[in-house]
Amino acid sequence: MLVTPLLGLIAACSGGGSNTVPAQTSGDQPPEFGDLVSLKIDVYPTDSRENDGAVSVFRALPQTLHAMDIPLGNTLEVGIVRMRTPQEQRGSVRGFLLNPLIASVPGEQVEIDGTVFIGQPDTVQSYASTITSGAFSTWVVPSNEPYQFAVVPDDPLLPLFSQEVTLKGVLNPLVVDVDTGVPVYGQVTSPGGPLGGARVAVVDSMGHRSATATTDAQGLYLIRVHPGQYKIVCEGRDQGQDPTLRVPVTVEDPGLNWDIAYPVPLVQVLAEGRVVSERADPVPGTVVRFRSEELSGYSGVEASWTWDAPTATNGTFIARVAPGTYTIDLLPPPVEAGAQYSPARLRAVRVLDTDGEDLGSISIASSVDVVGVAQDSAGTPLASAVVDCTEIGFDRRSFFSTTNDDGVFQALLPAVPLSCVVAPPGDRNDLATGRFALDPSKELTPTFRLSGGTEIVGSVILSAAPEALALVEVRDLDNVLLGYGLTDEAGVFRLRADLEGARILQGMGTSAP
Repeated sequence: MLVTPLLGLIAACSGGGSNTVPAQTSGDQPPEFGDLVSLKIDVYPTDSRENDGAVSVFRALPQTLHAMDIPLGNTLEVGIVRMRTPQEQRGSVRGFLLNPLIASVPGEQVEIDGTVFIGQPDTVQSYASTITSGAFSTWVVPSNEPYQFAVVPDDPLLPLFSQEVTLKGVLNPLVVDVDTGVPVYGQVTSPGGPLGGARVAVVDSMGHRSATATTDAQGLYLIRVHPGQYKIVCEGRDQGQDPTLRVPVTVEDPGLNWDIAYPVPLVQVLAEGRVVSERADPVPGTVVRFRSEELSGYSGVEASWTWDAPTATNGTFIARVAPGTYTIDLLPPPVEAGAQYSPARLRAVRVLDTDGEDLGSISIASSVDVVGVAQDSAGTPLASAVVDCTEIGFDRRSFFSTTNDDGVFQALLPAVPLSCVVAPPGDRNDLATGRFALDPSKELTPTFRLSGGTEIVGSVILSAAPEALALVEVRDLDNVLLGYGLTDEAGVFRLRADLEGARILQGMGTSAP
């Protein structure tokens, strides 16, 4: 008989504090309905530990707080952001290892080796700790809001375990018994017969991945989990020999027998080519990334193939992929190497010839010289403004530049769509950080004009004392960065944010105008 997993001794005493900052109102009249907004506030303290020793205690950790129902006006009064003092969370983890593997007895109680993950979704409060001989320890921020607690054993015959826990007040040791779980088992086959050496894992609804089981010579695999919703992921054999198959399943007691079949013979096509510049010069160090759109013979099956092939000194590359249709991304060397070239994307490239596909010479464009200007709303040039542009998609390379005394910046940028963040100079507290779209293939002389935006004011306190020099980032509910600043000696932060287009939950949840 299986025992229900026990997560015991979870502290439930009060005093953990709240992740919600109360609304600050002025005057006797409440704000009109629809004039309230909500924001996310991430706070990063300057010094995490009390001293520089490797075993010293944590005095502070990054925290996410939610400022709810703030009256919308020229100034958003966030109020006091109360950080909570970190505490060390210790615990022990054990399970029951069955032998024989899918029987209920006999077996033995074992102390687990693996990893513990503790985190709150959509926050900076995320922690991981190694489990050694059943023991773990990590520092966490106590909170009234639940944490997702997951145990990922190193042994796939001990079950992946996940549930919500509340960590607040005095953190008593967590005693976790993952028990036996139930088996997910079956056979991996291809038209050639059982597939030995294939790697199989399961992923739960929170994205936690079990240890990997490797099929035996008969293609058999076994992983233990607790009943719930999962995806079985079969990555095939080592060295990327096979496509990856994914299938959603519901696992119930007493377990799930699920066979995994590759529907067509497992073959690879050698795809080769050469990456060159517009002048036909070789471009070494480029990553040629193959991402399958459709694999031949896998209709109705969630199958994928990804392969990265770096170019050699002469610009040539060789990739091994399954027959099918691919999107190919050409990713130039990183910014540190000079950022001379722009990424490119080829769609619907068919790779079908089992004797090999020669894709020939593929040309990528050079980066372009962009000369732009940053101004305030009156058109006055902004000296020492910081311009940070990031590729949309591809490898998301970032490019930094600073404006000169005339507000002009110059940068070598890829000729693809970019998302640019422009921060005003430090002496212009009247301006908000701006967000701009830029496509250097169409615009080489952009003008970035910063507005006054909306002032956001609050203070950060830790243990009843102001937290000086903490970095405060204000984000909307889609996690888009709206603005950032440092607290002063009194713990006060004062920054400006451009709320246009931000999702800040006005009234019943409509977006900001």
